[in-house]
Amino acid sequence: MHIYQLNYLLIINQERNLSRAAEKCFVTESALSQFIGNLERSCGLKLFFRAKNVMTPTAAGMLYIEAAQKS
Repeated sequence: MHIYQLNYLLIINQERNLSRAAEKCFVTESALSQFIGNLERSCGLKLFFRAKNVMTPTAAGMLYIEAAQKS
């Protein structure tokens, strides 16, 4: 995983909204959604709960976020 991808996780967690996170990451919402989907498929875990406009990290997601914060 690249450092900018760790930053994506931190911003998604901070914003809890994919649209606002995409703006802050200077990428499209679609690109950010694909990144999360690919990461979830590669690790075989759900990292975020998605409800309407809110993204909440799962327990596994929090582990990734904590690791990103330490990097």
